[in-house]
Amino acid sequence: MKKFGIIYFLIITICAFVQFGLGGNPLLVLALYLVAATGLVVVAPGGQNLPSLIYFAYCLYAAGFTLPIKTLLLQPVQQNLLAPYDTALVLLGGHVCITIAYAIYRTFPARLAVMVAMEREFSSPSFLRFIAGFGFVVGFALMVLHTIFRPKLVNGVNTVEGFGGFGVFYFLLVMGFTAQCALTAGGKNRGSNMTIAILMFVCIFGLSLIGNVKKYVLDAGLIVALVIVAYNVRVRPQYIVAGVAFLFFTQFIVSPLIHITRSESSQKTISERIDLTAKILKQNNYDWGRINQINDRVTRGFERNYRSSGSYVYPSTIGVDRFTMPLPIDQVTRVGEPGRLGWPTFVRKVFENTLPSAFVEKSAGALGDEVAWAYGFRQAGVMGRPVVGLTATAWAVGGVVGLISLGIVVPLLLFWLLGVIGGQINNNPWTVAMIVVCVLAPEQDPSATIGMMLRDIPIVIVTMAMLMLLTRELRSRQAGGPRYPQHVAPQPLGRRN
Repeated sequence: MKKFGIIYFLIITICAFVQFGLGGNPLLVLALYLVAATGLVVVAPGGQNLPSLIYFAYCLYAAGFTLPIKTLLLQPVQQNLLAPYDTALVLLGGHVCITIAYAIYRTFPARLAVMVAMEREFSSPSFLRFIAGFGFVVGFALMVLHTIFRPKLVNGVNTVEGFGGFGVFYFLLVMGFTAQCALTAGGKNRGSNMTIAILMFVCIFGLSLIGNVKKYVLDAGLIVALVIVAYNVRVRPQYIVAGVAFLFFTQFIVSPLIHITRSESSQKTISERIDLTAKILKQNNYDWGRINQINDRVTRGFERNYRSSGSYVYPSTIGVDRFTMPLPIDQVTRVGEPGRLGWPTFVRKVFENTLPSAFVEKSAGALGDEVAWAYGFRQAGVMGRPVVGLTATAWAVGGVVGLISLGIVVPLLLFWLLGVIGGQINNNPWTVAMIVVCVLAPEQDPSATIGMMLRDIPIVIVTMAMLMLLTRELRSRQAGGPRYPQHVAPQPLGRRN
């Protein structure tokens, strides 16, 4: 991790100096650099546990991605922002609140013995083999059903009737693939295990294409990277080449195909989506340059859902806006009316995100949509799940009071919960899987984060606990060993393995 910290520090430092050379707004460059630099907490003692890595993700979303992306595009960080000074202050203030929450968690950490036992049992070879088989197959089948039956948007406005409950069990796919990667990295029979892992990755890639969802294949890539870190796998040149090739393949081949087919396949069946993808490839003679040109036109078409300068990286169409939080903060601060959305809307969305539809009437728009409509950067009625994030949403809900209260309380509860259920990443596939389950927290609005804590994470814990209890005796007999394997011993928070 020390090498990673040095490389990360050099990247953000070089990018900050280049930004000054490009004419970057001094206050915004300084704010972004300070926020990005707090991510170095991951190389400090105790910085490789589940809450610390999610805090690092907050740092990346707020600034750690922004500096390199804007620098590589040779764009000053304030390009496409209308209120760079206000944006810098609110962004820095929001991250200070998140950092206060993280500091409080580190001062008063907590673990539960039952969660330590679950973490240990998950890492046993017998359970890893079980969940890699059962979890992946069941998770894959449920996600296929989710792709078939999920509600769909037509032209970003009307919701087609559907059932989205199968998507709740996406974590089984994550757990299964994580387990197989862990068996590959830390177990015997590496060759056969790697073959199975590659076949799983191919299945996930296919699921991304037929479902028009990039998240599945990106999560799979993240799992591979985290397992390499967790098991201290020696990073050989071919791994680096494979990683670069994966990013290139995802960004310039998978992503364009998904964007193009998504605009034409809102109500198509899986077989029709496959036929449409093949048709697009054939019509363009498998010319990826031409396909990316089509993707550029489709991506520019998305701008109609926003007001002018609706993309932080415009005129580029590389589609990485969701990883850069300055734009949504600018969108709400430029109006000059903090708290325009109001607390009642926030409370309503919290209930919608946590309670079943039998108890509360739900609307199609998320809290991010509500912010976008209230501040006019998305046409009212157009739903596209804009990534607004914690800081911008808190400012839109309650101004300074909202920023301080939501910016501290929501992340603090999240860090405490994650600290209870997960430990250090070293040789710990449970923590790897939980990082991927919670990795979207930094781009979520606070109501979605609360919903994840009260609904999604408990479902994961209860499901995995039931599987462990139901299969423990069988696995113990097969392994011929103790019920609670002792080869993994998560250490208390604040200490390094």
